[in-house]
Amino acid sequence: MKLGVFMVLLSGRKLEDALDYVVSKGLKAVEIGTGGFPGNAHCNPAELLENETALKNFKHAVESRGLIISALSCHATRCTRRSRLPRTTMTFMSKP
Repeated sequence: MKLGVFMVLLSGRKLEDALDYVVSKGLKAVEIGTGGFPGNAHCNPAELLENETALKNFKHAVESRGLIISALSCHATRCTRRSRLPRTTMTFMSKP
């Protein structure tokens, strides 16, 4: 079993600094926010899909520290019509 952390807790840090902190605590896995309520401080899917170098750098930042990505997180509530989420996030999340 590998223990990990929900990286949103470290969204105030740069990706590399947050990953170094995770490793220093002996954790082996990270769940990274990609939009919605978790935000995308460490992983902007649109940017990574458009830029192969950015994607390689992102993967290298995680893998070079001996970590795995346990999940990519993007979620929001659909309980209200007056969401504070950007329209693009709501459109993305409402697709099947």
